[in-house]
Amino acid sequence: MNKVINRKGCILILARAGSKGIANKNMIDVCGKPLIYYAIKAAKDFGNLDIFVSSDSKEILDYAKSLKVLTVERPINISNDLSLDLEGFEHFFNIYKEYDYSVHLRATFPLINKNIIESANELFLKNYDKFDSLRSVIPVSQSPYKMWHIDEGIAKTVIPGNTQHSSPRQIIKNSFIQNACIDITKRKNVLESKNMIGRKCLPYIMKKTDNIDIDNINDLKEAINAIRIRDGKQPSR
Repeated sequence: MNKVINRKGCILILARAGSKGIANKNMIDVCGKPLIYYAIKAAKDFGNLDIFVSSDSKEILDYAKSLKVLTVERPINISNDLSLDLEGFEHFFNIYKEYDYSVHLRATFPLINKNIIESANELFLKNYDKFDSLRSVIPVSQSPYKMWHIDEGIAKTVIPGNTQHSSPRQIIKNSFIQNACIDITKRKNVLESKNMIGRKCLPYIMKKTDNIDIDNINDLKEAINAIRIRDGKQPSR
């Protein structure tokens, strides 16, 4: 049986002010609470790691403080539509040098809960010496080996050099897509390798239905109904 490695970790929630799909998305009302509340609540229910919210928004930072979690004021230049998670993590790890790894919770996944955090964190620690990161994924029915994109009027396989586009689906490997629920990365990936996954990424496989990441109004309606059903209420019409 694998031994759980004793490493110092934390939870980091990146939550910037701007959003093109939904204005001020991270603070929008979702069943009576700001969207970011659900990630913070799950982290606090888990309770085993320090919790940080990184944002360029005073409103978000003040709200996080009201829930008794730690905050990081993120520079505006790494808080825009094209900013990468990597930039937010670089900023964080350069300030807080005591953490070996960080659990990344996305404020846009309101169905996160303490059991997901606990099982993902435990899985990562049991495999700490073998893997550099962890990422939640769900199975997809459409294989990327069957996918194409159009480049200047020419159909090209999404996977360069792919020769399985006409193969029977039974012989093509199962595919998974990240679902923006939970990631875990080591400090060294961010500061030394300059990426979020390192060389080996450990999959945390979730159900196909675990796919509610709020990016637009339709996603928001779906999330509200899922939360209402979870809480024993009728879905909204």
